[in-house]
Amino acid sequence: MTQETRLGTVQAKVLKGQMMEGMTNTSKLQDKLLLCLECGADFTFTVGEQLYFLSKGLSIPKRCPQCRKRRRDTLVREWGEL
Repeated sequence: MTQETRLGTVQAKVLKGQMMEGMTNTSKLQDKLLLCLECGADFTFTVGEQLYFLSKGLSIPKRCPQCRKRRRDTLVREWGEL
């Protein structure tokens, strides 16, 4: 599969810089299918999410939305409200 359709953990680290540079040209953004580091499920990184992440200076997500929420909830329980 190509980088646009599926990214493994190692590939994601290598291509992260290239993809974030590509995100600066918003006219070329497309939905991307990524692989969750936590559960291994494929999830879609939509154009809208890419624009949001870019506007906040965030990197490409490594976890699917469900695993991100679970991780956030765990951190809140352990450390208090974030």
